[in-house]
Amino acid sequence: MLYVPIIKSKRGEFSALRLLHEDIKAQIRPFMDVLPPNRFASTPKTLAEQLTWITDHIAAAWRGSLWVDTFDVGPAIISGRQVAIEFICRALRTRDLVPVPVTGFQREAAHDQAVARLLSEADTGVCLRLEEEDLLLPAKLPTLLDGKMKLLNVAPPSIDLLIDLRYLGTEPTATRVQMLLRAFQSLQNLDAWRSIILAGSSMPNSLEGVCDRGSHGYLDRLESDIWLAIQSSALKRVPTFGDYTTVPPLYAEMDTRTIAKHLGPNVKYTLDGRWYVSRGHSFQKSGSAQYFSIAREIASLREFRGPTASLGDCFIADRARGGTTCGNPEQWVTASVNSHITWQARWLALA
Repeated sequence: MLYVPIIKSKRGEFSALRLLHEDIKAQIRPFMDVLPPNRFASTPKTLAEQLTWITDHIAAAWRGSLWVDTFDVGPAIISGRQVAIEFICRALRTRDLVPVPVTGFQREAAHDQAVARLLSEADTGVCLRLEEEDLLLPAKLPTLLDGKMKLLNVAPPSIDLLIDLRYLGTEPTATRVQMLLRAFQSLQNLDAWRSIILAGSSMPNSLEGVCDRGSHGYLDRLESDIWLAIQSSALKRVPTFGDYTTVPPLYAEMDTRTIAKHLGPNVKYTLDGRWYVSRGHSFQKSGSAQYFSIAREIASLREFRGPTASLGDCFIADRARGGTTCGNPEQWVTASVNSHITWQARWLALA
């Protein structure tokens, strides 16, 4: 069963994708969320430089087809000619990748026009990314979909539907499941669509409400509960499972220079149906060596999968044994995301 990890275009996540074992890569297809340049960087990139940098990292990490969305960039014009989605999709094609452009109901006209141009150049099909608010009035959903298909001149066999719940918060799972079932039932022929993907995440932007500094806790993965409930329903077609790995779905640009004194380890390790999360004290107060004790805590878990499970798990096991290199925040993101994708792909293969 295919798994769709939604990847933020940051170096740690790119490394996690690149370092996956080939058998895991064969079981997934990434969805790339393209992020804008960091305006707080010491030498901020232009948008063209940012998209070129992202293209290079995607090409180093992946081969074949993937979905590409510039939701967080918008329809910005690059070099006076191309809209952002055009620029990156065309750049990816030159690297022998097959980018499937993404749009949605609330996108700007310039973005949709660019997607239409891309579809006229290459027969990749398109992904429609629907948000939760798009599903609240299911009777209107067929009309909205029909209007978007006419605009892009595409039909269901060339369309991937991504139902993206984004951050799930605390709303009861049963409420969301009923909302999703009503939305799916409003579509006349579920089998007509090229694919249907259901994604979301329970990971908040801050772990402050999960555990105190210098301690650990557990966080339920509601996205798994929702997908399992849909799977056990009477729905004729079970959606493909997607998630945001261990990264919060909501993009938040931070000036790390102004909050440096508050920054500390934030480590997530994926378990069956939940995460083990650990928050360290600030680096300024306790240094980076506290990663060693966090690694030992994870390695002592009954559910720890061991150093051979993935490169991410191997990284954690190595730090649990001590040494001189404890790793930095980016490397720990790479480890947690790599471990998560590996575990999730194998779990779905058995579902």
